Amino acid sequence: MKLKHGRKRPLFPPDGLPAPVPAAKEATQTNKGHGRLEKRTLRTTSVLTKQQNWAGLKQGFELTRQRTINGVTTTQTVRGITSLSPERADATRLLTLTRGHWGIENGLHYRRDVTMGEDASRIRKGTAPQVMAALRNSIIHLLADFGDVRYVFRHLPLNDVHPHAQLASEGAEAAARQGKFWDMHDLLMEHQGALTTKDLTHYAADLHLDAARFTEDLRKHAGAARVAEDVDSADLSGVTGTPTFFINDKRHYGAYDIDTLSEAVRSARARALITT
Repeated sequence: MKLKHGRKRPLFPPDGLPAPVPAAKEATQTNKGHGRLEKRTLRTTSVLTKQQNWAGLKQGFELTRQRTINGVTTTQTVRGITSLSPERADATRLLTLTRGHWGIENGLHYRRDVTMGEDASRIRKGTAPQVMAALRNSIIHLLADFGDVRYVFRHLPLNDVHPHAQLASEGAEAAARQGKFWDMHDLLMEHQGALTTKDLTHYAADLHLDAARFTEDLRKHAGAARVAEDVDSADLSGVTGTPTFFINDKRHYGAYDIDTLSEAVRSARARALITT
């Protein structure tokens, strides 16, 4: 499209140029969560509809996402079209709808984030992130594909290898008493060389736990009995290392990728049906 003086008119004027936005043509939302601040701005245009005779094209839009994480800000801009007319959906409505568009992904991610605490994971060193991602993938697929599967975590502090392993397990249980087991679990995995009482109290502060309660639970060894139960169970089962999986009280030998574990679950279910 051209203006009368012959110059091309940009769909969205570049930053820095004067471009007053008409009412209801721009909307902004700000959200905080998962340690980040996100500002989303959506601008609409009907320029394209004057050039294209297509029922599915009623508006064009530009969505700019500005994210700030740990003081670092990044900006991403995407553009799209919609079959909703300006009368049916102004900029504010479209901004809400684009957020809701992630519902499918969020439905899948909910299990990764809420069930396994993936977004809160602080494991970033060495191969640990890949190992934990593989474990989460396997567990989540099992939970999704088999409605009768429950995932249970048990402690096995290897004190001969990690001098502070027992304290770390009790620290995880102390965090669990405040609903932060997986958050603390990930911090401990991330910092396996820093597991003293002082270190654990720092992690508790990072997780915004009740510091006095956490410290008191550590001092009284409030989680020791739970850890001891798990260790006794491991000893009786002949477990000497981690990770080790049991499916219906039967130890799983071999790989723990999703295909191998899925087959093991199917076999366990078949055996259960035969014996019932």
